[in-house]
Amino acid sequence: MSCKKLLANRDILDIIFEQLSSFPQPLTAFKDHHTIRTSADAQENRRALASAACASRSFVEPASHVLWRVMPHGIIPLLHIFKNLKRCRFDDAEWGSAEAYKEYEYELEGEVTEKEWKRFDQLAIRVRGLIWDIHLGPLVSQAVITRYEGRRASILPNLQLLSWQDSNGDAMQQCVLRVFSIPSLRYLHFFRDDWQWPPGNSTHPPVQDLSIITDIVPGIPHLNVHTSVILTASSPLIRLRYLRTLRLYADIDEALYRYLAAFPHLEHPHFIGCTTPYGSTPRGFPALRTLELQDRRVPPPYMKLLPRLNSPSLTSLTLRLSVTNNVNCIPLIQQMCTLPALHQLIHLRLYLVYTHVVQSEALDLMPFAFGEVVGPLLELRRLEELYLLSKPWALSVSDEDVAQIQRARPCLRRLVFSYSASGYAVDPNRVVRPSLPALIALVDSCLALEELFIEVADITDDDIDRAEAYLCTEDTFRPQRALRQFLIGRFDGSPVGLPYDLDRLVKVLRRAFPRIDGVGAHPGVQGRLRELARKLRET
Repeated sequence: MSCKKLLANRDILDIIFEQLSSFPQPLTAFKDHHTIRTSADAQENRRALASAACASRSFVEPASHVLWRVMPHGIIPLLHIFKNLKRCRFDDAEWGSAEAYKEYEYELEGEVTEKEWKRFDQLAIRVRGLIWDIHLGPLVSQAVITRYEGRRASILPNLQLLSWQDSNGDAMQQCVLRVFSIPSLRYLHFFRDDWQWPPGNSTHPPVQDLSIITDIVPGIPHLNVHTSVILTASSPLIRLRYLRTLRLYADIDEALYRYLAAFPHLEHPHFIGCTTPYGSTPRGFPALRTLELQDRRVPPPYMKLLPRLNSPSLTSLTLRLSVTNNVNCIPLIQQMCTLPALHQLIHLRLYLVYTHVVQSEALDLMPFAFGEVVGPLLELRRLEELYLLSKPWALSVSDEDVAQIQRARPCLRRLVFSYSASGYAVDPNRVVRPSLPALIALVDSCLALEELFIEVADITDDDIDRAEAYLCTEDTFRPQRALRQFLIGRFDGSPVGLPYDLDRLVKVLRRAFPRIDGVGAHPGVQGRLRELARKLRET
């Protein structure tokens, strides 16, 4: 196909520009508004789409269609269609008012023509996601509300995702929220940045805004609430019985937790940073598929919840264990692995994070022993993904430990043992790492393994000799074609020892893993490791 015909093919252009979309697919991949608004990738993609729309007449429709799909700064781009829109600066705003933390307010100086509204509607049809934290002036807000009430039709008829900042009781903002609360809404992210309000004004409950959503869209399937205000059983959340995904960055009381545990369709509850009363809760979550629990208390109270899980569909679990040293988490892991409900897990992500309790406490940075931490996890026979992150402790893994994984977990697809020193000085001489031949043998036995992130020991010429001997003499050896990521580096960015002849190492890696495309974990890899990555890309 010629270049001219290619540029004239709308289907191909749609596929190309779709790769630059910041609209989350699926919707549950959306975590917070910063992902769309401030991430470097999202901003660069939006600039690329805008440039493409200006570069060629063939690109105008497909590029602008994707560009208008998400509004990361409210509907201000749409309002710029109105020639009478003015931006006013607040220099003497009263502390605690809505204007105190918003530098500008938008107002109208004149009427909006029907022609402008028609162009507004043409672009508004394309909007699927809206991030709302702006403050419209009363005239602009009233114009939007009047348009909605006059037509009895939504301003954004195809809106699916709404990220809404708490109005703090502002009646005009709540009216605007009613405009955007439409039956097609599938995902609500409700957040409140309490640092923006002084202590005297930070106790306003977010119940009013949530009530508007529950009254208009009672069947919304996905909800994300991020607030420091405690939610109780009187919260409108109890009316959202069709929820499938619930992410709570908020404290809730026991009565509300009992309501949530009885929701018949709740498949993905995530309680993050909550002081949730798990202890007296009966068996619940009948439709549970994935569960994420994070609690900074020591020991984590959710260990009382795990034995009560009885959903046969639970396959994914993410836990954040707050620990005060590298010893007291081991009994918790051992206890967790004995629970019957967890033996059906396919995906397990475990975070071991140091929590400072005693001011004078001395932190022992002795690395975790593989047999104490990972050994019990290997008893979960259906695991395909095992992700372990410790902070600040490293994990010692020997060649014998790798052989144990090789025997126990041949169906693994993703295996990651990561750590973050987080400002602590970890003695590298205390960390045991497996050799390259041992890891090659592990990947050879796990034919479905796609990602292996275990720090490898310094690679010597003797390791290359042993690896070559293994690849040449094994009668049953076949190149493992599933592996894409293989770590040769350090998570803290420190240098790793490499042989003098990098070409020889590249040949070994390419023969063992023909599809490998990455070897470093730290984004700032330099020196010979960077040279190794370049040689792999060129082969």
